[in-house]
Amino acid sequence: MSTPDKACIEAALEQLDKDDLHALIQRMVQQHPDLAGLIVPGEQKAVKKPHEPFNAEVYRLQVEKIFLTTDRNTWGSEARAAGPLLDIVDVVDEYVEQQDFNNAATLYEIIIRGILDNYDSFRWHADEGRIDLALESLEVQKQTTDPRNGPYGSGNFDVGIEVAKAAEENYPRRATEIYQRYVDTLIGWRGRDNYRTASQHLLSIRRLYQQMGKSKEWAAYIADIRERNAKLPALRDEMAKAKL
Repeated sequence: MSTPDKACIEAALEQLDKDDLHALIQRMVQQHPDLAGLIVPGEQKAVKKPHEPFNAEVYRLQVEKIFLTTDRNTWGSEARAAGPLLDIVDVVDEYVEQQDFNNAATLYEIIIRGILDNYDSFRWHADEGRIDLALESLEVQKQTTDPRNGPYGSGNFDVGIEVAKAAEENYPRRATEIYQRYVDTLIGWRGRDNYRTASQHLLSIRRLYQQMGKSKEWAAYIADIRERNAKLPALRDEMAKAKL
């Protein structure tokens, strides 16, 4: 994956502050109370604070080591991997406090990539999966002002779709919301290629709504898409080709 442009990263993370990251960790602890013991003050952290020059490869190796050394054959393996990953999230906090948004975004991408690359091997206990960490990390980077950078910033465009795919089984609602953000973004960008890709995401959204037993919600959603974009014949054509 290419390194995102610095200006795009700064635009994506201008709204990210310390409170956002604290809220992220608090939501994780609420969902998994057993993680509280991993973040209480005074415990020794495995990851150093960012007082040394940033080295992305060092963090990639740390994330890789977390997954390689975690026992995946016993109950609670996902929680044991989450602990040191949350330590690295704490390092992101430090970079944000220093207003080093470029390195903060790079480190977030490393965490998300590590979770996605190892997700299947941690599905021994599906209800305890760590895809929620990837979802929360992605949510922090959600774009609210400039759609030109994509739903989650230009540096995370492909990562967002991969998170959605990994979340479909256990978090279908969250996956649906991610796909919907991509549909809106792609339609807003205009162009037949973007409409074609948006239509493929609409197929995923329809499938997830049907799996959740929410056919009425799907009908209302697709009707709204058609109404809001009634003046885009190329979009209607691509949707028809996808049998939408």
